[in-house]
Amino acid sequence: MRTFSDPEKDYIYRIMDEYFVSPLLEKTRDEGEFSIYMVRMQCLLLNEQRYLVLMCARDNFPPSHLKRMREISWVSLQTRILQTEYPDIIRHSYEMKREPVFETSIRIRSRNPTISIYTTDDLPLVVSLIHTRNNEFEYPNEGTLNSALETYRTIVQFNK
Repeated sequence: MRTFSDPEKDYIYRIMDEYFVSPLLEKTRDEGEFSIYMVRMQCLLLNEQRYLVLMCARDNFPPSHLKRMREISWVSLQTRILQTEYPDIIRHSYEMKREPVFETSIRIRSRNPTISIYTTDDLPLVVSLIHTRNNEFEYPNEGTLNSALETYRTIVQFNK
């Protein structure tokens, strides 16, 4: 639950919740100053384990606590393919959205062999794509927010 309102962040929380269709996430652990919530995303590929991972300020809830995405004031939203399978985590499905806000353009800010970092003029976000081939140019110079989310190698954070 958000105590103080930040209209820009509230807007991002709302559109991301809409994109993923209000998933229910499970707290998996606390790590340092963060609590980590996850949901397993349905995927037709049998050899991939896709997850939506939200990191928020550490809370007092125990692991296995459930929260709706809209209730989490996340500082990092990640769509990831993880090697570790979490078979007991809740599963969720959604379809890629194509509304204009999700088609927001992103453009390269910096890159190195392990990560490409993008910004956008339209949303207060930094979008990072993790490389799988140790190739600095694995991803293009421009793309869209939804195409980045759908790589499942994505970290989204607020532009400070």
